[in-house]
Amino acid sequence: MRQSEVGRRCANTPTRDQPTSDELMTTFYGRPPVPSSDPAALLRRRPQRITATIPWGLLQRLQDRADIEGRSLSNLVSHLLEVATAG
Repeated sequence: MRQSEVGRRCANTPTRDQPTSDELMTTFYGRPPVPSSDPAALLRRRPQRITATIPWGLLQRLQDRADIEGRSLSNLVSHLLEVATAG
């Protein structure tokens, strides 16, 4: 195999036949089901974890704010997401 072929195969760009990482993650993890109006289904709902990659500077600002407010970093981020989506 030539060097140029190795570089092309290792690149993160999908080929025509290769799905993107978003398609792979959606296929692997699936999407959460739409909430049911069934009261028993509402009782079975649980918090879900997510993973996000953020810039180092943003992480430091969030951690500083969490320390000032006496919260954990994850609690602050959860609170900010709830406030941002409540409107």
